[in-house]
Amino acid sequence: MNIAGAGRARRAGAVTGALALAAAVALTGATPAAAATQQVDDATFTWGLNGYAQVGIFGPWTYKDLTGNASVLTGSVSGGTQSTYLVEPTPATSFPISKAGKTPNAVHFVAGTGAVDPDSGAATLAWDGSYTVNAYPAQYSAPNEIYADPELEVAADGSGSLSFEFTLGAGTDMSGNPVAEQSFGRLDLVTFSPGSIDVLADGQVRFTPDYQGVAVTVADSSAQTTCTASGTATGWWGSWAPEFVNALPSSVRPHFYSTGCGGMQDAKPSLPVDVTYTVQDVVAPATPQVVVSSTTLQADGTSDITVTGTGFTAAADGTVPGIYVAVGPKVGETWYLDASRFQYAKYVRTTGPETETASGARLQADGTFTLTFQDVAPVYTKGTTTYDAAVTPLNVLTFAAQGSTNRTLDTVTPLTFVDAQGLPITVVVPEAPVEPGTFAWTIDGGTGAVDLGTATATAAGFAAAGALRTVTVTDTRADTPAWTLTGQVGAFTATGGQQFGGQSLGWAPALTQNTVGAVAGASVAPGVGTDDGLAPSRTLVSAAAGHAKGTVAVDAALSLLAPADTPAGAYTATLTLTALG
Repeated sequence: MNIAGAGRARRAGAVTGALALAAAVALTGATPAAAATQQVDDATFTWGLNGYAQVGIFGPWTYKDLTGNASVLTGSVSGGTQSTYLVEPTPATSFPISKAGKTPNAVHFVAGTGAVDPDSGAATLAWDGSYTVNAYPAQYSAPNEIYADPELEVAADGSGSLSFEFTLGAGTDMSGNPVAEQSFGRLDLVTFSPGSIDVLADGQVRFTPDYQGVAVTVADSSAQTTCTASGTATGWWGSWAPEFVNALPSSVRPHFYSTGCGGMQDAKPSLPVDVTYTVQDVVAPATPQVVVSSTTLQADGTSDITVTGTGFTAAADGTVPGIYVAVGPKVGETWYLDASRFQYAKYVRTTGPETETASGARLQADGTFTLTFQDVAPVYTKGTTTYDAAVTPLNVLTFAAQGSTNRTLDTVTPLTFVDAQGLPITVVVPEAPVEPGTFAWTIDGGTGAVDLGTATATAAGFAAAGALRTVTVTDTRADTPAWTLTGQVGAFTATGGQQFGGQSLGWAPALTQNTVGAVAGASVAPGVGTDDGLAPSRTLVSAAAGHAKGTVAVDAALSLLAPADTPAGAYTATLTLTALG
């Protein structure tokens, strides 16, 4: 902990002396996670069309003339063994109950490209290739249906569509008349409504198309029938995308909309569309952090410091032209635009000098750097202006170079200057009048910070522990008045400005030496409210009036429980001890 003042107190006027302790704790960052949107080039598309295609009037529909990245997975409904595409029978899907326990035939495309959101299942994907399907035996010369280059576009809420380039081949209609080949361009075969997405696993998504309640008007085929659920009847009625249904010949069109209720009508809704792809783990952008070899420097200006930076990837990848690392005050909102205030400043960039100079250093490709500043002083003059750390605190600063408005690379590391005895020169200890005896307190261990180490993530938050250095109180005053030594901690603050409150720190005082009859303060657990933990003033040790003359030594175990949503970073707070008596 950093000592900010040696303390002593007197009864008259309730004058207090304060001792500030800097407690540092590091919080670890989150593990790499999938990015919200990713580009993929290995997406697969698998679809069984509908239940009707699995049985048909003349048996399962025939797939042929496959091109590009298309293939057919032959299910046990046709004597095959595919086990990639599995669906439950009606009423879970349109797969017929008569085929329960079997697997469907399905078209399968690979090497799809586009954008996906692995968390929500949203996708904009396209595949190359085609398949041809016919519901009738060859002797009927029914026109082939040719489906090419599927495109799937589904938003995060589940709304979207599946489209194909659709061509109706040459053949014979139901009246025996010849039909010429006709291309219809890209048509939506099915649509999707909000809630259609089911993310089965990482990179495995099932989309359930619309059917129920989709109305279609057909000019030369049976009118659409609406149905009602009753008993074991599903009540299913609806249609595939109307623009697709009306593009089909009258002999095929009824396969895709309701012309009755129950029975084979329940096999007409589209089966689910399955999509898979490889989810790439993307490491979240690094958080810039700075470590200064010492933040407590000599007031005579003879201290050298080494500054090490990590996570400055935005400067390494060209997002910004580099960074400045400076020693000086942080004054005003545009402090980063005026280098004239800085005692030192070095331009750090990937093209900087390999050997550090007085004005620059090399930023490594991984966003790290190391540099030094020599003879950092608390008082210096730039131009006609003198800067004094006792008036305007000095810091080690980092910020994007060349006037960039990018503030993600800003860090602030405060510096403290002490005299030769290690006492902060910015603290004024008032002189106490001479009185019989002595009332004084000290802290063992010098000026180092209390290091709580790296916090551990728990269900309740980030937990860490440490110990307060021993505080020794001596009272030899003749009238042995009552006295109390209290502590209070301010907010924990990271170099980037993130904070959490002092209520997150608690303590458990314990006496290790006691010749005055003093009493240790009550244990205080960390909490979440402004009246919890050490946010308010708490008693470390006290003695009642009339106590014996002598000395008491008190320790305290420190316990930290930072909020679970605390951003990663190295946090510092100031614990102020005040003696009254």
